[in-house]
Amino acid sequence: MAGSINAFIMGGCLLHGPLNPCARDGTRFTYPKYGPVPGVYTFGEMIQAIQILRGERDVPPEIRPLCNMRPNFKAVPGAAEFSDVDVALLEPSSPIEIIFRGCHLNRTCLAQQVMHPIRDLGRDAAKSLSTWFRAGLMAPDEEVRALAAEELVTFVPDDMADAEWKKAVIREARSERSNVLEGFRRVQGMIGRPLGVVVYIFQYLADGRALSWPAGFHEDVKEASRQLNLPVFEPSIMVNNYGVQAALRKDLRHYNDAFTPIMADALVEFAKSVFEMSRARAA
Repeated sequence: MAGSINAFIMGGCLLHGPLNPCARDGTRFTYPKYGPVPGVYTFGEMIQAIQILRGERDVPPEIRPLCNMRPNFKAVPGAAEFSDVDVALLEPSSPIEIIFRGCHLNRTCLAQQVMHPIRDLGRDAAKSLSTWFRAGLMAPDEEVRALAAEELVTFVPDDMADAEWKKAVIREARSERSNVLEGFRRVQGMIGRPLGVVVYIFQYLADGRALSWPAGFHEDVKEASRQLNLPVFEPSIMVNNYGVQAALRKDLRHYNDAFTPIMADALVEFAKSVFEMSRARAA
């Protein structure tokens, strides 16, 4: 494909980080007029964002920060058709949906706004928090979550900022495991444009192995993509070819400054290949 490609992307920082500078440059790659969707991790978050763009639903102002949604993220004329989009790239990073009052929460925002202030209260609070989040919400295990929530709220002091709000989130948040195949089918049907899948890597080991969390999620994503005949991009291949230490930051999760534009080039070429494959199939 010659020229610039217009892409609708839904994922986290491993997708936005490389592609945002390309979109700002605009010579090879652009975003639709409503820009990129703020970072989303799950199919529930993706569907929620699309529904907002279409004007089919909204998220209350007080919950938006927990969903990684700016106040100006709202319905956009034309979003219902996505007619200006050449291709969509999806990077689901978790099958675990966290739901609060009917809204799908972003786990990073939940951590920053609710969990970290409690974690910093001390060892016992941090231990209770870990049980609630890891063994309860993310397992997911409703019995563990419910018991842990009642213990956890006792650590929230009355003079903590937004104490009652934090307690409400802890008590009311629920979780469920989504069906990966159905998630792809639903998002594909809503967008109605050529779709490519970027595999999310939770963590790399020093020897280059790419870890999936929860276990088996990589395989679920790739198998669902195979069943739906969706092109797949695996960043771990590039990371290993370039060298783990040379490509990644010390956390072995995020791309370093030198490797980010290299990954960006590969993602742009992948987006173009998704578009070309779609045209070839339609011919």
